Amino acid sequence: MLPKPQSLPVRRGRPCYRGELRLQVFSQRIESGWWDDADVARDYYRASNPAGQQLWIYRDRRSGKWFLQGFFD
Repeated sequence: MLPKPQSLPVRRGRPCYRGELRLQVFSQRIESGWWDDADVARDYYRASNPAGQQLWIYRDRRSGKWFLQGFFD
C-alpha cells in the first residue's frame, strides 16, 4: 500500500501506469462517510500493466478519476 494514493492518467478511457492497465478483477465497492461529510465512494480493482506488474487501483465514483493504491508482490 502506498502512503497516499497516486492519481493515474487516463488514455483512451483506460487508466495507465507504465502503459494502459488491464482490469482483472472487480474486488469491492466502498461507500462510507455520508453521515459525517467525509463521503467516500470507490470501486477497487486488481489490474496489470504491460510489464506484468500487479496493481491495486480504484475509481472514485464521484469524480470518475482513477488512483493507484498499491502493488501486489
